[in-house]
Amino acid sequence: MSHDSYWVFGAGRFGRLACDRLRAVRPSAKIRVIDRECKAVHPDVEPVCAEAVDYLRSHLTPKVDAWIVPAVPLHLAYEWIAERLARKRNFQALKVPEGLLPSLPNPICGPQGQVYCSNADFRCPDDCPEPATICPHTDRPRPLVMHAYLSALVVDEYVSMVVRSLQLAPGVGGFRAATLRVVESVLQDQRGRFLFSTACKCHAVMNALALD
Repeated sequence: MSHDSYWVFGAGRFGRLACDRLRAVRPSAKIRVIDRECKAVHPDVEPVCAEAVDYLRSHLTPKVDAWIVPAVPLHLAYEWIAERLARKRNFQALKVPEGLLPSLPNPICGPQGQVYCSNADFRCPDDCPEPATICPHTDRPRPLVMHAYLSALVVDEYVSMVVRSLQLAPGVGGFRAATLRVVESVLQDQRGRFLFSTACKCHAVMNALALD
């Protein structure tokens, strides 16, 4: 993985931490940080001035296989897929059904219709190593594996789809660009209602959508 490419979206606190930690574990990687204010976050990181979704729309070509690291206050994977599908299909953004919320751990409704959920009811350390089973903060077993739990959700009229976020460095999660293209290819011929989540082992953000 020494020659991997990383696109970090957002140059705030978590974006800066992501760049520093990725550089520490991948010294020869190509790291680019995309932010509308074009902040320089690390001497060995390329800054790009752009809005996150705009940049993905114009640069996520079939030849790109960078790691995407979201550090922006929106559901980046969903916003990209929603825009792509809306070009070709009768697309409708929906609210996550309220009846689903009690089955999600510690749900919080976001301002853009998304729902955040987490195994933690406390502030996690920003350098959590995401161990296999034991939470390093509580020293207790993880209540559930979030990405697997959401993938297996059975909700009337909804199909659950999950983009899994993998740990790339302590406290830094991301997914391959190719993952988004795969999800797009799956959804482009589908009809119905869908829950669309990005999730690691402990945390997730979810949106809902309909395709006719």
